[in-house]
Amino acid sequence: MLFDDKDHPDRSHPRIPMSVPVLVTDVQGRTFHLETRDLSHGGAFLEWSDCDAPELPKLKTREPGERLAVQPAELGDPPDVSLDQTPEVQAEIVRVEDHGLAVRFLNER
Repeated sequence: MLFDDKDHPDRSHPRIPMSVPVLVTDVQGRTFHLETRDLSHGGAFLEWSDCDAPELPKLKTREPGERLAVQPAELGDPPDVSLDQTPEVQAEIVRVEDHGLAVRFLNER
């Protein structure tokens, strides 16, 4: 099931609802545990609804254009896939909302 993008007609890639725990690292090296709400070839929406309270003020003050590294967190319980096995993707914040960040993946060549 793809999201209906009536609110974002300029979107280049369809979004797929997908909840994946991710580790987000900012340019200062601080890490945050978030979860994807949706994912596309070009980006994702990262929610902080279950984020630890001390992290929230740092996340909510992010600005569009700031860069982050996004990496799937360890998957499974116990983890079947560890952090050293998951790719890290460079991303740029597109917008900040009450419950999370929209990011665009950057093509590193």
